[in-house]
Amino acid sequence: MLANQAMLDLLRTLVAGAARPLASGLADLLREQLVQENGCWFLVALREGASTTSLASFPDRTGFECFVNHIHIRDFLETSDAPECLRQGLRWAEHLRGKLEGHGKFNIIVSCDDTDCSVRFHRVRPGESWLLDDLEGYRAESVLVIPAGK
Repeated sequence: MLANQAMLDLLRTLVAGAARPLASGLADLLREQLVQENGCWFLVALREGASTTSLASFPDRTGFECFVNHIHIRDFLETSDAPECLRQGLRWAEHLRGKLEGHGKFNIIVSCDDTDCSVRFHRVRPGESWLLDDLEGYRAESVLVIPAGK
């Protein structure tokens, strides 16, 4: 895993608290099938939600996947509690990691700012990247990259 210092600091302050189950909407997303389209991987519901978007609108497949496979955790919660938002985002990312097994090598990106936590994923491809090489370049957000698959 890779993280910028802002995320490491945030994770150190995160109190585990009571283990709440994954929010129902997030769990529902994990039940969706993974589909491949033009060499890109998507969760069906996320692809359907961006059905008017095409690969031609992006410089590469990684950018297309990151745009489509992007969720805001707060949209699935009934609370605006920032620590719970991060806990749910991390929990969802770990479940997603298992779902991606056997489909190649992926990066799951968890990022947080002052108001929300988002999670996105993309297949790892030579010559394509979504993030800056130096995660410290993200000054306004905390960033964590979770590798998945082989």
